[in-house]
Amino acid sequence: MIFRSSMKKRPLVERFMEKVEPVTESGCWLWTGTLDGRGGYGKIGNPQHVKAHRVSWELFRGPIPDGMCILHKCDIRCCVNPDHLFVGTYQDNVVDMHKKGRHNAKPQIGERHHRAKLNAEQVKEILKSKESQRALARKFKVSESQIHRIKRGHRWSHINGNA
Repeated sequence: MIFRSSMKKRPLVERFMEKVEPVTESGCWLWTGTLDGRGGYGKIGNPQHVKAHRVSWELFRGPIPDGMCILHKCDIRCCVNPDHLFVGTYQDNVVDMHKKGRHNAKPQIGERHHRAKLNAEQVKEILKSKESQRALARKFKVSESQIHRIKRGHRWSHINGNA
């Protein structure tokens, strides 16, 4: 099994089901425990976290073959109903994502990027500014090298500095 806890005495399935909220209309089992910050997938475990839908598969269906993914038929990321899950390769997951229109056709650049610390207006201000890279880095709470890359057009190149 991918998740074990020697500190807990109650069975994992019992603790797992305490974090599940069944939805009659859809048949989904929504994970009410912790969600990951990247996509809304359930996670379980401490100190190491495991995706809740993978734990569900192992609890109710058995071991997951090495290198395989657990995919969602229902496309609800926090669903852990084993009847809504299936085993597939990484490529199967990509094909499924495209078939269901869940991919981002546009690259996630600028403010849309999940790690962006700046917005377009701030970048325009940086591009127009005569302040030093050090002063700009402190002002916008980014690294001097990030300011340098913006000024040289290696980052945020889609922003016109004359706007």
